[in-house]
Amino acid sequence: MNVKKRGIIDNITLEELIQQIKNPSLVHKKFVDRARAIGKYSPEYDNIKQLLPCFVPNYNHEDYVKTATIIKSTGFIYIDVDYELDLDFSQFSFIAASWKSLSGVGSGLLIALDDSVSIGTDLKTMRAIINDISNTLDIKPDGNAISRDRLNAIAYDYDAYY
Repeated sequence: MNVKKRGIIDNITLEELIQQIKNPSLVHKKFVDRARAIGKYSPEYDNIKQLLPCFVPNYNHEDYVKTATIIKSTGFIYIDVDYELDLDFSQFSFIAASWKSLSGVGSGLLIALDDSVSIGTDLKTMRAIINDISNTLDIKPDGNAISRDRLNAIAYDYDAYY
């Protein structure tokens, strides 16, 4: 699956995802390095992004990723920020993972939701949860990256937090 081909190919665990992020293949690393070198506002960057595998952080979907195919929450919520985070992740028990974005400039945060948080499928609820967490962490989320059928291109980050 990639940002253009949204058919689900496989399901992996968070641990497997983090291992892919921390230990990219040489080919994957070369694509990501090229994307980082040219910057995210170019056609070549977009082309590379379309070649990379993706994961779906917020919901499990049936066969194809779109809002209508949501089955249930993954138990996580993804927050995209357009800058590298300077946080001591270990101070926040709800942060499950964090890594550099494809551009290498931004960061992704994967937040573990506890059983008392019902994310549902309502976008307004999702935005409220992301805003509450962002306020707690004193970060600014990328509002354009909040989506129920969000795909996230897998980059690499040897120092990813898990």
